[in-house]
Amino acid sequence: MVDRKRDKDYKQICAHLPISLIRRFKGLTVSKDLKQGDAVEQAIELWVKLEGGKVEPKLEDDSKEELVSFLRLLSTGEKPNDTKCCLVAHEAGMQAEDIMRIRDKLFGARNGNEATH
Repeated sequence: MVDRKRDKDYKQICAHLPISLIRRFKGLTVSKDLKQGDAVEQAIELWVKLEGGKVEPKLEDDSKEELVSFLRLLSTGEKPNDTKCCLVAHEAGMQAEDIMRIRDKLFGARNGNEATH
């Protein structure tokens, strides 16, 4: 398997971000055992999707994994946050608002204190 640095389908980008955001980002990626590149890719894909751009479809296994993760949260009584709802909506070809509406029917309306899952 070729790593991203050597993969012809990947390019490096650079951004200057606030130190506090970088610390929180690094802490979350470590706690979730997630590679920073994977987290950045997910964040950019979500942003592009929300801004109306076209995001290339993910592999079927990735889509299945995201949906299973979302359903696990629901089955354990944990309220998925807006980001998770947007990712699942994208994978399912649905509107994020529809997924959030389903979530809010199960857990009550959003109040700004979303779960971090």
